[in-house]
Amino acid sequence: MASAPTATSELSLAAKAIFTVTGRLPIAFRPPYGAFSGATAMVATGLGYPIVLWDFEFNQHGESAAANLERMVRATRPGSIILGHDGGTLNCEVVVEVLPPLIDGIRTRGFRFVALSDLLVAGPDSTSPGPPNDAAPIV
Repeated sequence: MASAPTATSELSLAAKAIFTVTGRLPIAFRPPYGAFSGATAMVATGLGYPIVLWDFEFNQHGESAAANLERMVRATRPGSIILGHDGGTLNCEVVVEVLPPLIDGIRTRGFRFVALSDLLVAGPDSTSPGPPNDAAPIV
């Protein structure tokens, strides 16, 4: 967790790097490991980045691919965000193995996937335009 000056510097450098590689500026901030300080929250929102967390993630404690799949399909709700990247102690093969059947299982439940930017359009105001309640992105 960073102080305000450190968070400002890191978020600015990250935005420049993302723009250099993609040609687009970031639209949100996902704090590493979901941990952030009040200063980081203040800086991120001051820069116009909503802070986006996730509903659930691939288990990092030796859960099998099949167990991950069943749990995540069952847990998906309208607007769910699933954290599905490799790293840390998670074996990336678990993510790679589970992703196609996870997408199929969630679609079978009647959900569709949208970009985070589309999900953010809906906002907290139910009268705002945006995706229907069947949206569930994986980030």
